[in-house]
Amino acid sequence: MTVHPYLGLGAMQPFVERADGSGSCLLVVARSTNPDGRTIQSAVAGSGRRVEQVLLDEIAELNARLAPGRVGPVGAVVGPTHGSHASGGPPDLELPPNALFLAPGLGAQGSSVADIARVFAACPDRVMPSASRSLLEHGPDRQRLHDAVAALAGEVREALASR
Repeated sequence: MTVHPYLGLGAMQPFVERADGSGSCLLVVARSTNPDGRTIQSAVAGSGRRVEQVLLDEIAELNARLAPGRVGPVGAVVGPTHGSHASGGPPDLELPPNALFLAPGLGAQGSSVADIARVFAACPDRVMPSASRSLLEHGPDRQRLHDAVAALAGEVREALASR
């Protein structure tokens, strides 16, 4: 399940408990691919850090308590279409070492396989790229859709493995 943390990560506790108890993952939107979200996500919090980084740090702390030494039940949505890393610069977010990541926007929303590989180079085994809209153009023919998914998956695997 994907949630927006506008009320704070603490307000997500019932969802966190459900994900933890069922062995699944709750994904918290930290950096979306939506340009309109940048105003809130990149705002500077009282700590001097951007809201998106505060959320990622809170996710790391929560997972460390719930799943010491392993990937926890709370992950993050981190769109690779924004931030300094999107333009080839160094990463501007510290990604938790104990979380899964959903990387939306591959294809139709402007993110490339190279962007995914660059942004998630430190955690290639914990990223789930999403290309829903760009894959839909290959339907409704099942074989064309299957072939497009297989080709894109192979391209992503190769790019992540080469980092």
